[in-house]
Parts: sequence; C-alpha cells; structure tokens
Amino acid sequence: MTVPADTPKAEPVQVEALVHPGMVTHVSVEFPRGCHQMVHCIIVEGKYQLWPRNPEGTMASDDYVVEFSDFREIKRGRNLLLVYAWSPGSSYSHDLRVRITVLPKKVASMVPLVEVLTKLFSRLFGP
Repeated sequence: MTVPADTPKAEPVQVEALVHPGMVTHVSVEFPRGCHQMVHCIIVEGKYQLWPRNPEGTMASDDYVVEFSDFREIKRGRNLLLVYAWSPGSSYSHDLRVRITVLPKKVASMVPLVEVLTKLFSRLFGP
C-alpha cells in the first residue's frame, strides 16, 4: 500500500484485506528505509483495532519488518480486515507491505504442538 507524503491521521489511506476464515497465525508489516517512524499503520476488524492490540498504539518503524505470531480466529462474515496508514509531516510517499497469514483452524491448532516438538527434538538431538 502506498502512503502519500504528509497523509494526516484524520484521513488515512485505507486498504481492504478480504481474508479467508480461519486462524491468523502471523502478521508482518514492512516499513522501508526512509520512513523514520513517521509512517503509522493499524489493522482493524469492524470498529475494533486488532493490531497492535493497544487501542492507542500504532506500528511504525524504519527499514524494519514488524512481525509477530498470533492465534486469532477470523470468522466468515467478519473476514474483511481494514489496514489504515498515515504519515503526518513526511516529505515523501512510502510503500508498506502488509502480510497476514491465515491457516484453516484444524491446521493452526497443530502449530503450537509442532513448535514444542521441534524444540524438544532440537534439544535432544542437536541442531
């Protein structure tokens, strides 16, 4: 998504992300070099801010990918996420890359078990 220079918070760029129903397992937002933490991003479902979880918080960085794991269920009918971004005071436009990984619920429920088993085997048998 392209965020034009000096986009105010009151008039953010909005991109709709229609995701498949299932479990969100990973989210990443790539901030290119030059953002200088002046470009902000949030992801919303309906009227509720999903990420970052703190309602007044935003994701902002410079030449860095903000990424994290999550296990949030997205149900049919509520699977339209909105990505908002703004950049008050910036002099240039910036292109953010937002990635949201959604797995079927049955598959996602196995992820924690696979992670535990991987750590266990790695400790027992080395890397």
